[in-house]
Amino acid sequence: MDQANSLGRLSFSKRVKLWGTRCIERLFFRRAIDDLTRVLGGHIFFVTLAAAARLDLFTLLKKEGPLSEEAVAARLGLQPQPTRILLLGCVALGLIERKAGQYRVKGLARRLLDRHEPRNILPIIDWQYEINYQALHAFPEALKANQNTGLAVFPGTEPTLYQRLAHQPALEQVFQRAMQSICIFLAYAI
Repeated sequence: MDQANSLGRLSFSKRVKLWGTRCIERLFFRRAIDDLTRVLGGHIFFVTLAAAARLDLFTLLKKEGPLSEEAVAARLGLQPQPTRILLLGCVALGLIERKAGQYRVKGLARRLLDRHEPRNILPIIDWQYEINYQALHAFPEALKANQNTGLAVFPGTEPTLYQRLAHQPALEQVFQRAMQSICIFLAYAI
């Protein structure tokens, strides 16, 4: 018997009680559902942030904004559909806002994601994107093996990431800039 038929056989008072129970469960679990949604979407949220940062969307909007979707597309050299996707993602993340068809950068994003701000966290985003994300696919295997199996994505035979980054000076610079940015950010945040 399907759920619709079984609900139809319940008395009105039992249906109201069932509905009330479901509402209470939804309220009770709302925070857990929201938290799980952030975890499940974490990679999408991060790559949206990384793409916007790497394209300098926040710097653009701070300097020239508010701007229309068409103006953002033209300035960033993007087609309309990818621009809509990027802007929608950044609005959903609360990093930019849309009012009357115009987009502008919001709150902390004005300081932390503008390339010209001395305390920006763009090097941290680059580090996550260019180094950490490369090795994260191996996390389950690393847990099973009790060793850093993700290190295999970086050339070399050395036992640490720091030693292997020496083979890739550009990535080593990404790492060094991120560490400096973390120190500056923490001093700012404390």
